[in-house]
Amino acid sequence: MQPFQGTTIVERNTLLRTGSYDSGYGLNLGALWQYAGESNLKGKVLIRNNTALDSTFFWPDCPR
Repeated sequence: MQPFQGTTIVERNTLLRTGSYDSGYGLNLGALWQYAGESNLKGKVLIRNNTALDSTFFWPDCPR
């Protein structure tokens, strides 16, 4: 498995009814996750201009 390199851009997506509650861990899961379980992220990740509609979880401090 190759690590992310360079720049990864996630933008201009509409996420509908995303997120969930994980009863096993007892926590709310967001609509978008950045997970580096196998190795460190070496590149830049930009997440911008995305819209989450009717999400099951709301993060009040998230910039809009």
